[in-house]
Amino acid sequence: MGQAKSKLKKVSKSKKNEPQTEDKTDEVGFMCGVVEGFYGRPWTAEQRKELFRRMEVMGLNTYLYAPKDDYKHRLFWREKYSDDEAALLQALIEEADTHNVLFVYAISPGLDMVFASPTEIAALKNKLLQVKSLGCKAFALLFDDIDPVLCASDLEEFQSSADAQASITNLMFETLQQPRFIFCPTEYCASMAIPDVSTSIYLKTLGSKLDPNISVMWTGPKVVSHVINVDSIKTLSKVLQRKVVIWDNIHANDYDPKRVFLGPFKVMATKPGRSTHLIQHIAGVMTNPNCEFEANYVAMHTLATWWKSFKPERVEESAAANESTSKPVTSSPTNQSKPLDDNFNHGDYDPDKALYEALIAWLPVFSLAKYPTCKVVPRSGTPPAMPMVPNLPIVSHSPIATVCTTKNVTKPVVSVVCKDNAEGDKLTTNKADCDVQMEENDGKLEEMQTEGEGNKNKLDQMETEEVTVTEANVPMQTDDADSDVSMATANSSAATDVEEMQSSSPDSKEREVTQQNELSKDNPLSVEDITMLAECFYLPYEHGVFGRQMVQRFRWLKDKAVKMSQWKNKKSEDYLDKALEWSEKAMIFEEQCRRVQGVFNKICMCPNRALLYDLFPYLWDLKGVVTMLRSYVKWLGPTSTFGWVGPDPEPWVFRGGLSGEFQRLLPISSAFDLFCQTLPRSPQVSTYIVRPYVPTDEESVFSVCYSTWDDGKRDMEMFENHKQLPADRLTGALLTLSPEYCFVVEDESGICGYLAATLNAKDFWKKYELAYLPEMREKYAKPESEDEMNDAEKMIVDLHSTDDRYGYGSDSLAVTHPAMMTLALTQCAYPNVAKSMTVCLLSALKSHNSSGVHVIIDSNSKYFQDLYTKLGFTEITDSPSSATDGVTIYGRIF
Repeated sequence: MGQAKSKLKKVSKSKKNEPQTEDKTDEVGFMCGVVEGFYGRPWTAEQRKELFRRMEVMGLNTYLYAPKDDYKHRLFWREKYSDDEAALLQALIEEADTHNVLFVYAISPGLDMVFASPTEIAALKNKLLQVKSLGCKAFALLFDDIDPVLCASDLEEFQSSADAQASITNLMFETLQQPRFIFCPTEYCASMAIPDVSTSIYLKTLGSKLDPNISVMWTGPKVVSHVINVDSIKTLSKVLQRKVVIWDNIHANDYDPKRVFLGPFKVMATKPGRSTHLIQHIAGVMTNPNCEFEANYVAMHTLATWWKSFKPERVEESAAANESTSKPVTSSPTNQSKPLDDNFNHGDYDPDKALYEALIAWLPVFSLAKYPTCKVVPRSGTPPAMPMVPNLPIVSHSPIATVCTTKNVTKPVVSVVCKDNAEGDKLTTNKADCDVQMEENDGKLEEMQTEGEGNKNKLDQMETEEVTVTEANVPMQTDDADSDVSMATANSSAATDVEEMQSSSPDSKEREVTQQNELSKDNPLSVEDITMLAECFYLPYEHGVFGRQMVQRFRWLKDKAVKMSQWKNKKSEDYLDKALEWSEKAMIFEEQCRRVQGVFNKICMCPNRALLYDLFPYLWDLKGVVTMLRSYVKWLGPTSTFGWVGPDPEPWVFRGGLSGEFQRLLPISSAFDLFCQTLPRSPQVSTYIVRPYVPTDEESVFSVCYSTWDDGKRDMEMFENHKQLPADRLTGALLTLSPEYCFVVEDESGICGYLAATLNAKDFWKKYELAYLPEMREKYAKPESEDEMNDAEKMIVDLHSTDDRYGYGSDSLAVTHPAMMTLALTQCAYPNVAKSMTVCLLSALKSHNSSGVHVIIDSNSKYFQDLYTKLGFTEITDSPSSATDGVTIYGRIF
């Protein structure tokens, strides 16, 4: 123990007394490249080799190997690599060198290392020397995301964690004969510095004790920084006594399984930062990008463009002073409605131009015949651990005040008939939002009058919702195994190729890609298509132009629909003008929704299945939410906001990206489980349409009810003469008495499912007795004998019964679950459609102030009990109905 202490302090002392020499960054150049440092399944060896090839073409020069879930990098850092693992690592190092990429091997011993233990020091030495023997020329020690408190034995040897980390880092630096070396501190951003950067004892200790030729990594003001300005870097450099290497998390998505970032390397639209003027003050910039390898083309390409845009001869010292100071992000209308800041000095870098150039270069990649070589983890296919809160808008729009709709609408506010519009396919490439005028008009609207209390109303018809699902050809594999992996498993494609081969032969893969080639030739992707894609999955703190336009239009339509429903004189010229304007905006929004659907279909047909499989979970989420919005323009309810979020939060506060923001605009945003739909096994397109019920659908709905009665398993001969009887018992009544809350789902062959409901079950059953049953009793004559009746005869007897139809309901049920619903799907219907229809219904009910719904289920129907359980329903045990009644009541609060 004492010998280890002496050796460590000797190294630290000798370096402290040496004169400050020129930073070694000048010898090896500015480091610009990629950090594989995210939490999640590491990339495979083949993906890394492709990464090196792309980096060479783009002009990036450094790769840092630091996957958090490679257990020999972090959790079991002491273990040396096996022969197979070492051979694979050596091959990667050689491949990187072939493409002029510096391979930096990083190790993270900070979780449990005893700094004063000779055994621990020897283990770290041996591990790094093994990697050096494989040809590695650069190394990194990472002490991020750890508890900095030292153990008792370390406290006897070192004054602080910074002292211990600097000592062990200096020793490894000397042991490896002073190679290119990088250090990641525990306080790696300004928000973690205690108390702040300029007075942090930890950072000052590193500055004085860490060898001056060792680079220090820094993420900026926060873990995910939207502002990194020159002044803050100058302050940090003085404290650390060296230039820093920026570890940039602007494209990292490991904190939110529903977001992927395809925007350019840039600042937030309303904030400065990341000017090329930074380059002369730092030793490098490395992006820690998306977990999905194929999603990182734009991030890498635009970073390379940013670096190559730097022209030292054109940089003036006054440039940094011209940068705006950082201001916290708030949800205030002033901050969020601010126009894009075009006055910020990016230096010679134009992020919009860089994005366009990156997309031009990325487009051919979609056409490459490429297969996925690893298990695909559908990160967005499983429900999140918590609801996607808070209900805060992300960027560029003012929050709409909570609106409580207490009256229904007597007539449709507008009749929106959406037709294909060629102009809808043209992308707005400038930064000026077309909805600025829309927002300006908000203030000009005169106060609308409310209708009288006595008026009874009906709901408006809603727009169609298309639900695209896929049939299984090549399985999209999921990963249920432990995420901890080693170099031999996660980094090698060999282990996963076997599993892929088991499910899909090379011939079947080739046939699939050939089919996709033929389809994609008929309807190829364009630059405009992937520009829209990038603008929907833009950056952590902002949406792209297309995404912002959709959010603003949807908010505008929602707000105006509520106001117009309260207008008293619906024949006035002012009202008609407003209705026409609303209709025009709705048509534009409809076209945008169609465009999202079209791009989704095109990408699903692209030959590059590896790229598709990386993007598909995010496309699936976005497409699902957007298509729902087409049905909710007139059904949207109030949006809540939460005030507990700080003024300048990290991006993981805003869950779900554009899809999450759309979800928060729906009145049932808290029902997050209904938005987490199971990913299909293979991304091939088949379209379902969820739409409101119309009277001409009655025959088809009755047919579905007939075919699905008793789970579709019973012999239906007893209904041969009464095929409408299963539907007439309940579904027909809902279609007759409450059609505004009924929906159908169609596929290519016609209607394959329905959902029928009523806003108030207690009132419904009264109308059922008075207005519906008399007609049914005339239609179905009561059997003369009630002995040995079949199910059809029992149903007819029930229609003639005078029992209280709401006898199953308690007073509490009428308060907590007043609405009632029933649904049915044929066997050919995709299960996720049930969730889509339920979202439609719950949104409609919520907009009319209902917050609970119940269903009546046959106690013997395991299928429907399981189906409703998956839809978030639970059994209501205080219902007066019992097992002898043969029914069970399930309910859901929303």
